[in-house]
Amino acid sequence: MVKIYSKQDIHLLDWERINEGNKLKCFLEALVTKEPHLLVKNVHGEFHLLAIDEILLPILSVSTNSVHQKSTYISSIISQYLDYAKEELLSSPKLNYFKKAVLRAGFQLCKSVFRAFKADDVVFINNWLVSTNLYPDFSQDTLNEIKTELIRFFPGKAIVFRSVCDRIDDELKSQLQNQGFSSIVSRHIFLFDPAIKKNWKKRANVIDQKLWDKSDGFTWVNGQSIFERDHLGKALKMYFDLYIEKHSPWNPKYDQDFLSLALKSGFLDIHLLKFKEEVCGVQAIASNGKVMTTPFIGYDQSFPKEAGLYRFLNLQLINQAREKNFILNMSSGADTFKKQRGGTSSFEYNMVYFDHLPVWRRWFWKVFDYASEKIIKPGLLHYKA
Repeated sequence: MVKIYSKQDIHLLDWERINEGNKLKCFLEALVTKEPHLLVKNVHGEFHLLAIDEILLPILSVSTNSVHQKSTYISSIISQYLDYAKEELLSSPKLNYFKKAVLRAGFQLCKSVFRAFKADDVVFINNWLVSTNLYPDFSQDTLNEIKTELIRFFPGKAIVFRSVCDRIDDELKSQLQNQGFSSIVSRHIFLFDPAIKKNWKKRANVIDQKLWDKSDGFTWVNGQSIFERDHLGKALKMYFDLYIEKHSPWNPKYDQDFLSLALKSGFLDIHLLKFKEEVCGVQAIASNGKVMTTPFIGYDQSFPKEAGLYRFLNLQLINQAREKNFILNMSSGADTFKKQRGGTSSFEYNMVYFDHLPVWRRWFWKVFDYASEKIIKPGLLHYKA
């Protein structure tokens, strides 16, 4: 049975029949009943819950007119493919001043086109407000029911399944393509597979382990203590310093309430790196029993680089992946660093269904689909975005 719940009828949802419903209730209810920007400052739209038998998936409905100019890439097609991409490309040392000027003009023109064709009139399926979303298994018939219900509930929205990975979710990707979904590449990522034992003995991993073994005063602790407000604040500051200040303002700007609810519900499992009694690193892990990813990470950048905080964070993830036998989604960026530690190249896709939309909007998505394979994917590889 497939049903969509909104703010008006979420009180009718039987949480007892949902997998881990009593734990997830506090988090998912907050997504639906609160304004999203109260949990993630640069997310604008409206959340619903998609119930498939005993499974619940959060779905985020946005529109081109209501999406804020500074919306994070996890809640906006325009922010992901234009604003974020522009920033990444313009920072490339491969481009001279003239090429950058042409790119700026080109991106501005593209943004006008995207808005005219309502590129942000979409509903994002399985959007947990993190960079990579992990999927349960679906049958072909269930996916068809999901598509039918989404078209009925959101007749004017393109339907987007976020962060479908071509190696982890190859069956889901194929099933969605059979349902008429187009695969539009979204990110170039790296995966660490613990089943490939030679990855364990990569020289960089061995060196990182030796650095950790020799370190004095560093310890890992379970993140339950992060419920203390001072730890929450420190964790968020380290995340903001790394993801927002150092990398990009288009990354999600989490609020303390989001982090607290994600921890309380068990959606995120957080670990703290301490130097003596001081918290100096943090990482949150999401998993689905097969794959793990870390959408929230940060470290105290006042520590010298030689201390190896980032290397410790990465080593902890690899060791947990080995221990649990989970594939580790290492996310995007830091290509050389991740390759040296056993990361192998892969792609994530936004799987988009648009056949129910007016002809002029279908035309836009078909051109976008073509550009994905011919321009975006080669561009991601070339510029290491």
